[in-house]
Formats: sequence, C-alpha cells, structure tokens
Amino acid sequence: MKLRYPGTMEHMPEIQPDESASTNLLIWLNHLKSSDAPQVYVIIDEYDNFANHLITAHQDFQYKKQTADDSFPKTYFKVLKAGRQTGALANIFITGILPITIDDLSSAYNIADFITLHPQLEGLLGFTENEVHHLLDQVYWDYDLDPTTRQSVNEVIKTQYNGYHFVNAESCDALYNFTMVMYFIREFCRLHTIPNNLIDLNLRTDLSWVQRITGSYPESTDEIVRQLAAENIIRYDNDALISQFNISDFFNPSFYLISFFYLGMLTRQDDFYLCLPNLSMKKIFIEYFNGLYQIDVSTRYTKIMERFIVSNHDIGELFAGYWHEYVSQLPEAIFAKVNENFYRTTFYEVCSRFCLSGLPSLLNARIHQAGAILRILGNLMKKLPVNDGLLSLNIIQTKNLHLIGVPRKSSHFRVRMYSKFLDMQIVSAKNTPK
Repeated sequence: MKLRYPGTMEHMPEIQPDESASTNLLIWLNHLKSSDAPQVYVIIDEYDNFANHLITAHQDFQYKKQTADDSFPKTYFKVLKAGRQTGALANIFITGILPITIDDLSSAYNIADFITLHPQLEGLLGFTENEVHHLLDQVYWDYDLDPTTRQSVNEVIKTQYNGYHFVNAESCDALYNFTMVMYFIREFCRLHTIPNNLIDLNLRTDLSWVQRITGSYPESTDEIVRQLAAENIIRYDNDALISQFNISDFFNPSFYLISFFYLGMLTRQDDFYLCLPNLSMKKIFIEYFNGLYQIDVSTRYTKIMERFIVSNHDIGELFAGYWHEYVSQLPEAIFAKVNENFYRTTFYEVCSRFCLSGLPSLLNARIHQAGAILRILGNLMKKLPVNDGLLSLNIIQTKNLHLIGVPRKSSHFRVRMYSKFLDMQIVSAKNTPK
C-alpha cells in the first residue's frame, strides 16, 4: 500500500502482528484522519457467515461467545463505527445472507440502516430484464452464436431464473436471480448450447439450509412444504419480513418463511402471500418434498423416459408412467390435498431429470391459458417428429386412463377432472383466432 499510495501511506505506522485486527484497524484509521487522506469506503461481504453456520448447527454457546461484548466482531465494528464518526470512513456497505446478528451487534454498531428492502434499491437484488438481454446480446456477439437459438434461450432463462419481487409485488418488472443467470451464461459460453443441468450445484446448499433451519419442528415443516408443493403460495407477515431478528427467533416456525425469502427460495406474490418464483426453485423445493415424504425418484423412471425420447414420443404414456410411479407413492393425506399445480410441478421435476432440453419448461407452462396451449403445441411440433400435435398433448385424456393403472377411485376421479379441464382448454385454443 505504501508503494501504491505513496503520498498518503508513506508515513503509515507499521502493522503490529502481535496486536488484534481491531487495534491495527484503529491505528490505520487514525493515520488516515491525521494525514488528510481521502475518505475510505469499506465493503464487508457475508458478514454473518460464521454466525449462520453456528446457529444452524445449534452451537448456541459458541454463537454467544462470538457475539459477546469482548468478541472480535463487536470490537471490530466498534472501530468501524468510530472511523465513520471521525470521518476517516466515508461509508460502510455490508452484505449478508440473513438479517440476523445485526441485533446482536447493534450495541457496537447502532448506526446501520437496513436497506435490503428499500424500494429505490430493489434493482440491486437481481438482474432486470434489460440487463439480462444486454448480457445475452454480448455473449451472442462475442461467441458468434446462432441467433436462431436466442428465443429458446430467452424462454429458458425467464422460466428458470426470473420471478423475484422483493419489495413491490405489483411491479411488472420481476428480477432474475444473479447467481443462476451467471451460472447459465458461463455454461452457455462453454458449451455453445443450453446446458442440460440448469441449476448450479452450489444452490443445492440451499436445500441443506432448509433442512437445518426446519429440523427442530418437523410438524411445522411438513405443513409448509405440503402447502408450497401443492399450492405454490403461503401466507406471510409483512412486518416480520421487513424486521431484523435474533437467535431466539431463528428456529421459530413463524420465521421459517422469512428465512426462505432471504435465501431466495420464496418471493412476494402480493401483500398477503409468498410463492416459489420460478421452475428452478420449484424443482429444489419438490426435491425437498420428495425427501421429506421418502418418495423414490432415483431410477424407476429410466425406462419410461428412454421409451419417450428414443421411441414413441407419447406424452400421454409419459404422464401415465409418472402417475403410476410417482403419484402412487404419495401418502393418502397428501394425495387428498394436492391440486393441478402440484401435478404440473412434480411432473416437470421428474422430466427435468433427463435430457429433454426445453421440453420440461413447455410442459410446465400455464396450460390454462389458450395462448400457452398453442405455443406448447407449436414447440412440440418443432421438437418432436409427431404426426398430430394435439395427440402429443393428450397427457391424461380419458381414453388413456387404462395406462395409469392406479386402483383408487379418487385417483381416477382426479385424473378425469384434470383431463376434462385440459380437453376444454384445448378446444378453446383451437377455436381462438390467431
């Protein structure tokens, strides 16, 4: 630093290796102030990393020790506060995973403003649509990629990584997940095609977080997981969402949803409900659901998927296999409560385990919209060598019930209702002017 900033740092006191980091920081800040050096900006990333791991591992004693009055974090933040007050520091920007431990450090650093959910700063929490398009424009230019693939790439990125509303749920400009978009672009640049695995493996850590957070109250976890898997929405307390909380609240079931929100697993649907924002988060959550209810999704679908991809491309048979192998494993209490959203989401999760390119996203589209039906049919006609586009979409029409083979009347009733719903919408789509 002395070589890089000779005018300011030339006479800086030497670092004292036997002294604490807080003491050395204080010496440095005092020198900056006395030498009329420019003000310094401090950026601290993941300030709560150590604390979150201690908390989720139920190491309460170590957590209290690490946040005691004489602990390193508190003494360090006291020095930063002093530097801010003297003017040596222009400002301090701190990022973390969860809004926890600031309360525990607040006696040492009570000048902080919790800005995560400030309306003017919401755009800092993800990529906007324009930013994603600009990134893709640059990638296609730099790598001389086939422009005819752009629409498919746009659709995949939007359905997999978009959907976040952290502050204003009414805003039409949903944000994209930073981490997942950059993962996709990195793989896309490397492969020059849409990667088969659309979720960064590092995001699987979110699943272990959920398991650690909710492990203390399994009955509460069951209800949250069941409702989100079946309905994709759940009520929340807005006051709790915008507040900071401490260790005593962390494992309270009422705060689970708040943790999921800050982990990026849930987002605002409106002022009353949170929801899963995109297909990637739905997939991660359904994986958790499968583990919670011990539903086998390992290799039992391999032959069904192989037959679909290599041989007959019959989506009706594909769905029948899913129904027989997956739905038949559901506990009766769960089966009685699930709805059409659950079937679409779990069917997508099963399909996405195999290399079906963009097809799973199409299958999971909002099929209750006539326009979406037409788009699905159009894409299927392009991707699959079928003779009849409507035949590809006979997922569970009544004439295919014999393929399902689930011997419960309630099962057949639900399938018939779903089939009737699909048939009506397909007719509506056929009769809709182009």
